[in-house]
Amino acid sequence: ATLVPGVYRYQKGRHPISRPGGYAALRQAENVKVSRDGGRTEVGMFGINIHRGGWTRTSSEGCQTLPPSQWSEFLHTVYAVMDSVQVSTVPYVLTTV
Repeated sequence: ATLVPGVYRYQKGRHPISRPGGYAALRQAENVKVSRDGGRTEVGMFGINIHRGGWTRTSSEGCQTLPPSQWSEFLHTVYAVMDSVQVSTVPYVLTTV
């Protein structure tokens, strides 16, 4: 799945959800729109999270990722802002260039 550009809401959570434990990340808080192989699109809860990527690849199949060197500061900042304004979700805006 590839996330289609748009505005989506995310919440605090753990990644990956398929394994016990995981690490702090941002998880889908609402339906998202994805493009699938063959050009078809779907809307739903697919586990398209925002999480730490790898050094040489994204380390993900469909999620949004950040390089490991940027991950901790990014997540700390997002969580701190969410706490300071007392919100449970944040908007994520995906655009094209």
